[in-house]
Amino acid sequence: MPYNVQKLIEILEILAKNGQELTKLRITKLLYLIDKYHLRRFGRSVLNDRYYRLQFGPVPSLTLNIIDNFLCPIKFPGIKRFDEPFDEFFDRAKDRRGFDKLKLKKEKEKSVWLSESEIEAINYVLSKVGSSTTSRLVDICHKEKTCQATPENSPIKYELFLDGLPEDRKRVIMGLLKIEEESAQVVSELSR
Repeated sequence: MPYNVQKLIEILEILAKNGQELTKLRITKLLYLIDKYHLRRFGRSVLNDRYYRLQFGPVPSLTLNIIDNFLCPIKFPGIKRFDEPFDEFFDRAKDRRGFDKLKLKKEKEKSVWLSESEIEAINYVLSKVGSSTTSRLVDICHKEKTCQATPENSPIKYELFLDGLPEDRKRVIMGLLKIEEESAQVVSELSR
């Protein structure tokens, strides 16, 4: 399944409506925990992003690029920005420390991109860590196998998200991920 920026917008809207400050650091930690929950429980990623282990823990790389481009846009004449849908729903703002953040300016009429299982994952993470400080979220993520087993500035293998699951469950989920990856390659080849 390809990356869907509309899903990201809907996730960020839910986070904002639940009192989350939408700084890049907080967003990336919450998305990691949402993706981890969903992958372990339902066998697939929510955003289908590629995670990297950076200084402050796991980061969904395409999502970070989209948010960076929205917060500090570089405009080229005649070239559409990938983050343009953000303009309709978010404003650029500063948090109390002066860091850039997103601010919800318009709500969607209804969620059309997120599945019930994805909304469950978001609500689960919010119920468990939504009231945590951002530094606490960073600490939680740093204790994860995904961080401990991945060198800084390196891609994180999805199999590390599955640490602690029974081996048969891991095999099934890894098989599902492989099928999804192969399907995406076929679609990419057919659309050439």
